[in-house]
Amino acid sequence: TLTAFLNGTAFRSDDYGRSWQEIPSIKNLGISKSGKNAIKSVASNKAAILAVTEQEFFRSLDGGITWSKHTISLNIRSIRNITANEKVAYVATDRGVFRSLDNGVTWQESNGELAGQDNKDFTTSILAIDNIIITMIDGNDTFFSLNFGKNWRRGASIYSFYSSQSTTIESIKTLVTNNSSIIGLTKENTLYRTDIPIDLGIDFQYLFTNNEESRANFAPNPTQGII
Repeated sequence: TLTAFLNGTAFRSDDYGRSWQEIPSIKNLGISKSGKNAIKSVASNKAAILAVTEQEFFRSLDGGITWSKHTISLNIRSIRNITANEKVAYVATDRGVFRSLDNGVTWQESNGELAGQDNKDFTTSILAIDNIIITMIDGNDTFFSLNFGKNWRRGASIYSFYSSQSTTIESIKTLVTNNSSIIGLTKENTLYRTDIPIDLGIDFQYLFTNNEESRANFAPNPTQGII
């Protein structure tokens, strides 16, 4: 089953995307086309499909047919990204990393060595690959956890994301994986890549910068999330 969010509406497909049906149960949960109530990120595991807006968390346990809304923490002003493996779900927020061991019923702060990072934006993206969790501080500094977010260690420095064309340090806003590489997309629509198995120094390779070709092929998709 595939689930997609587009302009405040949810759709599901049971035939690998050949046809789509609207999900009516999402309409009464306050999701909008844009702004803080628009879907920002989605994730899934074998038990659940998970989605977040800027301040709310949504969960489906039946392949996207029905959804429930939850609050992760009243202290969070901005949820940036959600990821999940088979055991744990994680969100990157302006208050750092939160994790859930029960597919979003309860959440706990999981900052450890991340705490005390002097940065106004704190965690901006997060990615789970088996037991390895990768999070970005303000899209520049990389931190790893090898024990499901209990402890963290610093990876690459901000200079891994230096753009020779714009002569600036670029900020990664999204991390995705295709099981062979990790791709980082910056706010400037530049792509960086590192291969799997991961070198825990996470030395991202520069792919290309934000020119007309890259905007045409790699600008953010109009869908707000598909999983």
